[in-house]
Parts: sequence; structure tokens; C-alpha cells
Amino acid sequence: MGRWDRTMKQLFGIKPQDFISWLVPEAELIHELPEELLSLLYLLAELVCENDEDLLWLDRRFAVLYDVLQESRAYQKIKQEGREEGREEGLFQGRKEGELQALRQALLAIVETYFPTIARLATKRTTEVQDPVVLQNLIIKIGRAQTLEEARQYMLALDEEQEN
Repeated sequence: MGRWDRTMKQLFGIKPQDFISWLVPEAELIHELPEELLSLLYLLAELVCENDEDLLWLDRRFAVLYDVLQESRAYQKIKQEGREEGREEGLFQGRKEGELQALRQALLAIVETYFPTIARLATKRTTEVQDPVVLQNLIIKIGRAQTLEEARQYMLALDEEQEN
């Protein structure tokens, strides 16, 4: 629990109901607050929630104001930041998956050309690999393998390679 959380609880009690009641003494006044203040009020009240019951109460209390909250600049800004983070994460994951797929294809091309009898084993084993460095090392090893048995051993030792 952060310093801010402890301070909020000391000031307003443990329950979000206490905080909301302190800030907006008249229940009907909450409907008259500006959108930005409602967003801030919700975020601050959420900080003092300790359990699911408190969060449910808070959600019910603000459910009637949900449309108003969605229109606030604060909500829109947080939503936009979330989208940007999601987009960046998606791009990163997409690039990583693309790199893994390219490395798998390169490895399988080498295996199918020089050691076609272990192509099925190579396909199965490389599907599990999520580290590009492991696949790069395997490409080098398979490319240098002199015999089918040596190539097969590299494929079977893949688990040990991933653990290192």
C-alpha cells in the first residue's frame, strides 16, 4: 500500500462511502458536479477501496453517472493512454511473433533441405520456442551438423538450450 493510499484512509476512513459522504454531503449534489470533478472523485474513492464489496458499492454509486463520466476529459485522456499502450504492446508482440516465425521458417527450410527425415520433429520442437536467440543458435548448429544423428540431437537438446 502506497503512502497516498494510507493518507487517504487516515483522512477519510477505510470505507469509500465515508470519503464520498465527506466530499459530497448531500447525495443528490453528486449529480450537479462537473464531469472532471466526478472523474477525480471516482478515482480518489477507488484508492480507499480495500475489497470487492467496497468496489461494488462504488460502481453502483457511480453507475447512474457513467455516461457523464465517459464524457469527461480525464476519462477520455486515460482511455486514450490505454489505447496507446495497448497499440504499442500489440506492435511489439507482433514484431516478436513475426521474428520468431521467420526464424522457424528458416530453420525448417534448412532441415527440409539437408535432413528431411527430421522435418516433422523440427516443426514440433520449434513451435514451442519463444526465444529468438535460441532459434538463431539452433539454425547455426543445424547448418553445421554433419550427420542426421547430430542434427536430431540438436533438436532433442532444445529443451536444455531454452533453460540456459
